[in-house]
Amino acid sequence: MKNPFKEIQKESENLNKWILNKLGNRPYNPYILLTFLLAECGEVADKVRALEGSRVNSSDVTKDDLAKEIVDAVYNLMILANYYSIDLDKYWDKRLGGIKDKFR
Repeated sequence: MKNPFKEIQKESENLNKWILNKLGNRPYNPYILLTFLLAECGEVADKVRALEGSRVNSSDVTKDDLAKEIVDAVYNLMILANYYSIDLDKYWDKRLGGIKDKFR
C-alpha cells in the first residue's frame, strides 16, 4: 500500500521551520510538542461533543470545524514524528496489521 506520510511529514516540517523562523528559531522540546498535541486533541473532543449535541451552543459547530481541528492534531503528530526522525510510512502497514490481529 502506498502511503502519503512522507509528503505530509515533509510539508509539516517545512511549515514548522517557517513557524520557528517567525519565533526566532527557538526549537520546541518534545514535552512542548506533546502539550500542543494534547491541546489539539482536546479541541477535537470539544467539536465532537458539540456535533453530538452534548455541549451548550453546539448548533454553531460544523464538520468543517471538526476537520480543521483534526488537521491541527495530525500536524502536531507529524511534527512529533519528525522530531524523533520516525518514518511513518515504514510503520503504517505493519501497525494496521497488528491492530487487525487484535480483533481476529
